[in-house]
Amino acid sequence: MSLRGLTGLILAALLSGCASHLAPPPTGLELLPAEPTLWKLSLARGDRTLYSGLLLLSRVEAGGRLVLLDSTGIKLLEERLDGVGEVSGIKALRQVADRGLPALLGRSIYRLFLTAPPEAGKTCRPQSPGELCLGLDSAGRLVKIRRWGPFVLWEGAYSINNGEPVRQTVEASLGGGWFTPEVRLRRQFEAAE
Repeated sequence: MSLRGLTGLILAALLSGCASHLAPPPTGLELLPAEPTLWKLSLARGDRTLYSGLLLLSRVEAGGRLVLLDSTGIKLLEERLDGVGEVSGIKALRQVADRGLPALLGRSIYRLFLTAPPEAGKTCRPQSPGELCLGLDSAGRLVKIRRWGPFVLWEGAYSINNGEPVRQTVEASLGGGWFTPEVRLRRQFEAAE
């Protein structure tokens, strides 16, 4: 095969890799509720947990706000996210800031909950470079995938409750590559009185 043929084959694979194999997401879906929610956060690499704590998330205008607490309730980090994923207003303990946690959490929460999904009835939308997809995979899991051709840049997976009329996220995870730890979130519900 000639170099020109090989180049054409690679280019075709990149372009055809953008075709989605996802079913449209369910209607009435809220990835991040409007009211503040408390989540158990774990950062992990494989089966090894690197960090765990509590994360308070809330939507604010086009962005969000997050507060990270340790297991005893001490505030370690507070930051705001705008509608394009930029982190601002960071208040963090030095040990947390020095480890790059504000940027990691900000990027992860933006990808999981604040990136705009495709329009209703569609599973993918162009996002330069590549595309962003949200839908049900062949196993019936709700996933959000950012890819460039056949290459997955990051992938979020969600567990959704089937409450009516609104379906909400009860678990979410984000895998972002070899060098980035996986972010795992489990929503904490208040006990009924």
